[in-house]
Amino acid sequence: MNRKIILLPLAAAGLILAACTPTETTSSSIVEGGVTSSSSKEDTTTTSSSTSETQGGTTTTSSSSSSSSEEEQLTLVESGKLGLWQSTRGEALYFTGEMDGFYFGTTTDFDAAVTVNVYEAEGGVLLRIGDGDYIAARQNGTHENIIMQAEAYVWDYDEAHDAYFTTLEEGDFWIGNSQSYDTLSLNPWDYIDSAGNNIAHVVQEAITGMEAPDPEPVEGVTALKDVTAAGTYTVRGVVVGKNTSAILIHDGTGGMYAYSNSLPSQFEVGDYVEATGGVSSFNGLFQMAWNGSPAVEVTKVTDATAPTLPDPTALTAEIANGWKANKDSLKQTDIKEYTWTSTAGKDGNYTTLNIDGSDVNIEPVYLDTAEWSITTGTAYQVTAYFIGYYNYASIVLTGLAAA
Repeated sequence: MNRKIILLPLAAAGLILAACTPTETTSSSIVEGGVTSSSSKEDTTTTSSSTSETQGGTTTTSSSSSSSSEEEQLTLVESGKLGLWQSTRGEALYFTGEMDGFYFGTTTDFDAAVTVNVYEAEGGVLLRIGDGDYIAARQNGTHENIIMQAEAYVWDYDEAHDAYFTTLEEGDFWIGNSQSYDTLSLNPWDYIDSAGNNIAHVVQEAITGMEAPDPEPVEGVTALKDVTAAGTYTVRGVVVGKNTSAILIHDGTGGMYAYSNSLPSQFEVGDYVEATGGVSSFNGLFQMAWNGSPAVEVTKVTDATAPTLPDPTALTAEIANGWKANKDSLKQTDIKEYTWTSTAGKDGNYTTLNIDGSDVNIEPVYLDTAEWSITTGTAYQVTAYFIGYYNYASIVLTGLAAA
């Protein structure tokens, strides 16, 4: 990140400083990880001043002199919009500068988001909303709240994720969100990580869903995007979903449905696996199966790193209609994860999770009702992989939450 030195009044760092006038006293505070230290400065006609600071229960006093208004040099680290890619919703969210209940409100419009400035501070960084309040954290009983306040608050910088966190009573908390929420809040890392790294960054341009890089080629292993004809293949991928009769694997370039009743109990979502078998067309796409020629065989891969997978795409009626219109020309690259809002319905005895504006029935196939409970008439935020089309769009669920 490019850095530049700027001159700001001490008030801009949460340290309020007035011009030196006889017998004028000013005070201020700076909050570091929820601990408040105070300082005071008194100007007299001889322009002498004193400052006291309490750290760890020990008070130290120093003195200085000044004959005019003072300014302190601060380092501006970066300036931009505080935002993230909400992987469950399939959209970017940016801080508006306003509260939404106990959380930070967001907008999907990058240009409408407030500017956040990041300044260097002893022990971390300051996050300031334009030239106004600072972003801070507060322990409120058993809850951890993100707040705005006039006093500066020092955040820790997580270089590995280019993000900001703070330590409160219950541990470390990052700015981000989880599940399908559309606000920014404080979250422990396991909440953010389980949701697909829904972690906030200060960004200078709009965030888009990341395209996953192609996996490193392995001798004898075919990238799933290159499975374009019937035959025998060996492929690798991450188990991204499963139902009662199959597992779905994805390598970042495309997917493969491996149909065998024995597989779901042998593998878990997140396993990196290698599958070998004959592929044949089913519902417009190639799949491996227990009755393939040869039959599918799946083993875990333990000596290689799993590929990076793309974020879910926001499903639209146009995309759903395209599945139907292009059912005879689907490719393995069309096996993608999507997210959308749906009111659960029924088509005969089958559950549907359709999207408004499309006449395509979207059905979770071989649904594991022990894992997924769907109530007709209830609105859900759905995350699922499209796996083929034949009279209806087949999906494998990966996420379901009340909308």
